[in-house]
Amino acid sequence: MELVGFIARTLSIKNLDNKDLFIIQTVLILIAPAVMAAACYMAFGRIALWILPPKYQAMRHLWLPARRITPIFVTFDILSFFVQGIGGSMIAAADTADKANSGKNVILIGLGIQLFTFGFFVIASVRLTVLLRTKLRNEALPRDTNWPFLLQVINAASVTILIRSIYRFLEYVIGVHNTLSDNEVYFYCLDCLLIFIAVVAFVVVHPGQCLPYMRLRRKGLEFSKNAGRGLFNSFARGRPQDAVLLRSSAGSP
Repeated sequence: MELVGFIARTLSIKNLDNKDLFIIQTVLILIAPAVMAAACYMAFGRIALWILPPKYQAMRHLWLPARRITPIFVTFDILSFFVQGIGGSMIAAADTADKANSGKNVILIGLGIQLFTFGFFVIASVRLTVLLRTKLRNEALPRDTNWPFLLQVINAASVTILIRSIYRFLEYVIGVHNTLSDNEVYFYCLDCLLIFIAVVAFVVVHPGQCLPYMRLRRKGLEFSKNAGRGLFNSFARGRPQDAVLLRSSAGSP
């Protein structure tokens, strides 16, 4: 989706009067990061379900039931996706200032939903990190893969997407035409580059390399047949004997 958006953006450079190309690049580049956000939500939810003992999967430890993490966050992400898509289409197709402002307001609602959702997601992620370093420090957690590295990748990708969402939100709060939107250096540094980093991070450490399949009834671990394969498999595999969060020397058994 992001790739198609940038292809349309490249083509529109020499076709400034082509409204279709402008609509495609505006909408797709705007909403594509919501799909990446969904990847963060799903991978995080699966980590919580897999590594946490059942007694730690309740709301009082995660602030959300472990089995509800992915459905709740993805639902809000889909809502944000469609709202931003509608707003982006309205701005791209606007032929008057009033229509453009209406589209801007719709986008702001979508970005606001995304920011709220991501903000809460960061809190849940921090909560899990604290839990792993305190109450679960001496628990026998899974060592099949280097899932702690994946958790760090999810957190890093979340930060990049959050910064990008804040930039986009400010861009539309200021107005349709402003310093942020009229100078492409901001776009390439605060949108394009950040999303590229998030994509590369998940290419290098793909969740499928670190996480087993999750079914409603877990009878045993079952990893993808491609786990342990590929150019970057060493990042995901790591050193299984060390694939637990680092413990302080004082707390190590």
